[in-house]
Amino acid sequence: MTDTPRHIDPRESGEEDDLVAAEYVLGTLLQDARLAAEARVRADPVFAARVAEWQEYFAGSDAEDPPSSSLSPSPSRGPGPQPAIKPRRFGTPERAQKRVSARMIAILSAVVAVALVVTLVVFASWQSSGLRPPPAHYVATLEQRGVKLVFTADWSPQTRELQVTRAAGPSAGPGYDYELWLIDKSGAPVSLGLLRGHLHRAAVPMLPPGAVLAVSLEPSGGARSGQPIGPVLVKGVVARL
Repeated sequence: MTDTPRHIDPRESGEEDDLVAAEYVLGTLLQDARLAAEARVRADPVFAARVAEWQEYFAGSDAEDPPSSSLSPSPSRGPGPQPAIKPRRFGTPERAQKRVSARMIAILSAVVAVALVVTLVVFASWQSSGLRPPPAHYVATLEQRGVKLVFTADWSPQTRELQVTRAAGPSAGPGYDYELWLIDKSGAPVSLGLLRGHLHRAAVPMLPPGAVLAVSLEPSGGARSGQPIGPVLVKGVVARL
């Protein structure tokens, strides 16, 4: 489809002249407005050029139509709207509008087809390369307002391994250990081991989203009763990443 006429420039004239020229070419002006436009075509070379370019725009690249060397439209031959351009070249306004619509549909169809082909090519490449979406991870940040101690937890369903890192805060100190607890929906804490050093790894068969991880301060060696003895310092909720 031919691009919008190249003469449109807000610095040279307003959009109103372009609208009048386009309606004149399509033959949608009433008789008085059309007569005024015809007079402008004869007297105003700039407006006549606008009309010629709109004629070219709506005509498109119709190979079967011979070129026209005249910018002046056919004179009026009676009351009511007259054909804005020679039917031999451009056809009726209805045909011009249908031609533009058909070209727009063809362009849009071509764009959709190209997008579909690109999508299929990308999908085929993704399949052939064996790429897979990144595996899900389950994470939690264990912290508490007013406590300068932070642990981060990361659990992979592929390895079934939980990694806990002490991101901030001091070690437990002499005679004490940090102990990690898993609290599921039942509310019963299950010890996942002592947190000594900055990194702790533990085999955890399941870590569902919504479960709570907590760290308590216990005597050296941890709580032997299976329940936290010391205070729970920080905790966090497991979420899927």
